[in-house]
Amino acid sequence: MEMSQLKSLVMGNKLQSAWALLHMSYLFLSFWFYIPYFGWNVVAYHRPLKVSMILYAFSTYTELGMPQFNREYLRKMLDSGNTHFLLYSIIFIIDDETRLGAALWPLFVYSTFQVFNWVKLSFVPAVAPSVAAEFRSFELTRMFEQMRQPALVMAADLEVKLFFIILVFAILGLFGVGNQQLAGVFFYYQLLRLRYRVSPETQRSVAMTKHTVDGYLYSARCPEMIRNLYVKALTWVGYV
Repeated sequence: MEMSQLKSLVMGNKLQSAWALLHMSYLFLSFWFYIPYFGWNVVAYHRPLKVSMILYAFSTYTELGMPQFNREYLRKMLDSGNTHFLLYSIIFIIDDETRLGAALWPLFVYSTFQVFNWVKLSFVPAVAPSVAAEFRSFELTRMFEQMRQPALVMAADLEVKLFFIILVFAILGLFGVGNQQLAGVFFYYQLLRLRYRVSPETQRSVAMTKHTVDGYLYSARCPEMIRNLYVKALTWVGYV
């Protein structure tokens, strides 16, 4: 690979190159968060989320253009996955609970496959066109393609389960355990409603997770106090 080819790729499509660089930065900083001593603190937790916020604000702009104050633009914005992930990043930046490090994983999955697609469709054809066709037939490439749908389902499952995790933390916060606020639960629920409208994976995950959680809560094994707190919290956020 010659540097001139890489330079041509970057300079020939600056927006796409910036987009790919932001995705790669998110992957690196998310990985860094889990390294002992360096990570697992509020600063390390916020870094990838701030990159993600910039990334999806940039992606929303490139997808929809300049903001417009009309219903059609608002409808497109609320149905855009880029907008959803921008809101997701903002919600978890505001919430500095580093125990929610699992919140980094759904975006990690999406960024992984976005970078992979960029490498396959843009990077390799630009810097090594002679092996571009062969690259697509590599075992690793085929493995990534096979993993895509299961990984997206897993990410959607985690997005939904995060709602119940922060709900539990918010209930504990009512008793002075932790700093999770019910407001965070409310805003995250509104985000899940947006995701539910456009994402089949989210629809599937909501149905399965709710069935599992309700199966426990309305069984004899669940203490009545926990069941009542759960129902009151869900009623507050408009879930039931």
